[in-house]
Amino acid sequence: MGGFEVLAWLRTRPDLDQLPVVVLSCSPLLEDIAKAQELGATDYKVKPVLGSNGLQGQARSIE
Repeated sequence: MGGFEVLAWLRTRPDLDQLPVVVLSCSPLLEDIAKAQELGATDYKVKPVLGSNGLQGQARSIE
């Protein structure tokens, strides 16, 4: 099962459908970003994640 499948599954579960999900991928392709958004991802980050736009800032914004 891949990340998109997990995200789609999460969004079908009433107890998990509002869970914030940040996709961390090595793919910068617009099609992949669009698919993640369509499936309900909270955000999409392309590896490597560096600087102030990294995951630490993302974790603070989700809290």
